[in-house]
Amino acid sequence: MADSTTVSTGSTPARRPGRRLAWWGLAWALFSFFSVLVMAVVGFDFDPNDFGRSYWREQIGHRERMLVYCLLPPAAAVVLGGWALLKRGRSRGTVVLAIIAVVFAGLFTWATVALGLDAINAARSFSDRPDFSPY
Repeated sequence: MADSTTVSTGSTPARRPGRRLAWWGLAWALFSFFSVLVMAVVGFDFDPNDFGRSYWREQIGHRERMLVYCLLPPAAAVVLGGWALLKRGRSRGTVVLAIIAVVFAGLFTWATVALGLDAINAARSFSDRPDFSPY
């Protein structure tokens, strides 16, 4: 029982150190969807015959760099989700959020890599063929 001289301020909320990390991981995982869209736009070739081999040789390096940049958000989601899983004092909600973040990030990573490698291979194949003349 409390002494009459102590003041009760109420209960302090329980700290969940990994919950904030799990939410950030989920946010980055959902943001990774835009990486998939960016990689799809970078790899879209409307009319590849309009450009010569030198253009497509330059596109190989550009598409490789874009693939690396587009893999950064899902990598951040995996790091944050994994960190939330490794923190002590985690609750069931934190574990579920972290696992969802890691799974979504994995799916978006797979889609980004598939689209990126397809775009790079398309640029390589266009750079190996002879130039086309519209006339």
